[in-house]
Amino acid sequence: GNISTRKSVSGAAIFLAGPNGTWSMLDWISRTQRTISLSTAEAELLAAQLALRECLTILILLDLFKIEVEVELLVDSAAALSVLLTGISSKLRYAAKSQGLCAAWCAQVLKDFAIKAKKVATDHNVADIFTKAVSSFTFKNLLHLCRGHHLLQDDAQLALDLRDRQPGVRPEHDAPLDHVQQPR
Repeated sequence: GNISTRKSVSGAAIFLAGPNGTWSMLDWISRTQRTISLSTAEAELLAAQLALRECLTILILLDLFKIEVEVELLVDSAAALSVLLTGISSKLRYAAKSQGLCAAWCAQVLKDFAIKAKKVATDHNVADIFTKAVSSFTFKNLLHLCRGHHLLQDDAQLALDLRDRQPGVRPEHDAPLDHVQQPR
């Protein structure tokens, strides 16, 4: 977020996934929030609302071409995910009335459009490169996910080589390869 205004930055990446494990980024968003969030969950909730609004626009376009898709909303905050799924939270009782409306709107959109909301691991959260400074190692890995194809064994070796060249990488941050698919 912005240190002087204390406003968080919402970010999202919208991908279209193909039937054979390929994907392509359709859109990305990076926008300073209009209000100051009092918690990470509140900021993540506003980011989810922004992502859903952009996603609805794309869904309308796909519907014009008679293309049916399944939609997943990936959120990296367990608290925000809980609010998204229920539309309410006793933990956000201090939040502004607008955040309560945001939570209810998001829950309704998820229900009406059969959108699945799931938690995403931090090292797979592509939106982070649009919202904050990340290490060069993390940036390269997330940028790789933006490229729009399978992560194959050659790419896994490249990522391992990059990791080995990064001094001070902690073990819990150097395991982005749990989604590697073996070539057939």
